[in-house]
Amino acid sequence: MRELFQIAMTLDEKANQAHMTFHVEVPHNVSRLVVNFNYSPIEESDRVALEHAVLREGYSVSILENGTVLRNLLTLSIHDPYKFRGGRHYFNSNQLIEISDSEASLGFEAGEIPAGVWQFTIHNHACLSPNIKCDLKVQAEVEESAFSREVPLAQLREPKKKVVKTIQVDQNAPWLKAELHTHTVHSDGNQTTEQLLTAAEQEGIHCLSITDHNTTSTYQDLRLNQHNLTMLQGVEYTTFYGHFLVHHAENIPLNNWTHLSSSSLQALLQQLQNNNALITIAHPFDMGNPFCTGCQWNYVLDHINHIDAIEVWNGPSPTSSLSNLDAYAKWTHLLQQGYEIQASCGRDWHNPMGQEEQCAYMFVQANDASAASIIDSLKYGRSYISMGPSIELNVNQRFSIGDHIRITDHRLQISLILSNMESSSNVCIIAGERLLYEKEVMDSEMVIDYISDDFTENYLRIEIKNKVGDITAFTNPVYFQYV
Repeated sequence: MRELFQIAMTLDEKANQAHMTFHVEVPHNVSRLVVNFNYSPIEESDRVALEHAVLREGYSVSILENGTVLRNLLTLSIHDPYKFRGGRHYFNSNQLIEISDSEASLGFEAGEIPAGVWQFTIHNHACLSPNIKCDLKVQAEVEESAFSREVPLAQLREPKKKVVKTIQVDQNAPWLKAELHTHTVHSDGNQTTEQLLTAAEQEGIHCLSITDHNTTSTYQDLRLNQHNLTMLQGVEYTTFYGHFLVHHAENIPLNNWTHLSSSSLQALLQQLQNNNALITIAHPFDMGNPFCTGCQWNYVLDHINHIDAIEVWNGPSPTSSLSNLDAYAKWTHLLQQGYEIQASCGRDWHNPMGQEEQCAYMFVQANDASAASIIDSLKYGRSYISMGPSIELNVNQRFSIGDHIRITDHRLQISLILSNMESSSNVCIIAGERLLYEKEVMDSEMVIDYISDDFTENYLRIEIKNKVGDITAFTNPVYFQYV
């Protein structure tokens, strides 16, 4: 028997006629729920407590006779993720409720135990006593394997490719510097909205998104258009089992995160994506509970068709983080498996930047600086991530990062224009699992032209490493289809 939830409380008359709902995650493969609900005392005879009760209802205390006894009444009802499973209205200080697929206690409905968020609601019909002891415990009979911790994104049951729309981006369109993961005092950030926007302008950021935890109230904080920034509306859904960023050009959709579970997440992601939102899994390999609540991605997904990106670099000085190394390795492994998913980065900006910190930024090429155009390019993958170097990639004289190219032979012409390079950096052209090309770069600016006559892979991407081997910049892939 596995304990899912337990709470003990002391109530008084101020809790009278209130509903107290507890949302409890019930895992897969549960055959029986066992709920213990207890409260005491049932009867109250103390004269002072009874007088408070009748006065509260507008009666005179004269209606109380010697020896009058009134009763406290607390009841319990249960909802599964889809429907009401019942409740029993009766006076009993010790209640045992069992629900399985074939049997249920009186007042409750038997049936399959679906995984997801169940609601257990205590209804305080009458709280008369000054100290009502109440406790609730939820247990489940479940296969222990259902509770094993999953490696983030390890079990994707449907390895389908994403369906990526084609967009036309002018090859001469500018590359915009973006920061997509920030916080203010509206959640756990230590900067006001105004301080964050001012700092972003000073860093030369063109596009900013404020992604406070489970709230969008910052967008009512001030007139955002007073700053020379393109604002993508954003939110970081911060749940017990993972965090994800949602960006939108305007009117960011906000849902009740407490209803999310492994069984309901996929439907929400689809709903958000249908609304043209950009969806990014945040810091999937960070240390999770109990060090950082929900920071590690523990949702088990059937597929990632409704996820646009994985945040592979999180925080300042991203290459010093082991969790970022794991996230980067997972992203490249998914690409090798045939998934088409973008890489993203975010400072997770909570505090003013320290002098020793080095930040990575998203660079996105969009036809204009509007939020809608930037969202389209980010969803398409017309972006790269950099802590300094600038990258322009051209394939077969017509295509660039994020494009899907139909080719009839195995010959590719690749052109790279690099700038802001550190001395002794290495530039790598990576095709699938193969290192296609590597060259040491001695100057801060360089043009590389390379022709491959035996290209057989489904994608290529660029990595730039400094002289000690740390990645300082990389692109999202260019994809290929053979005809």
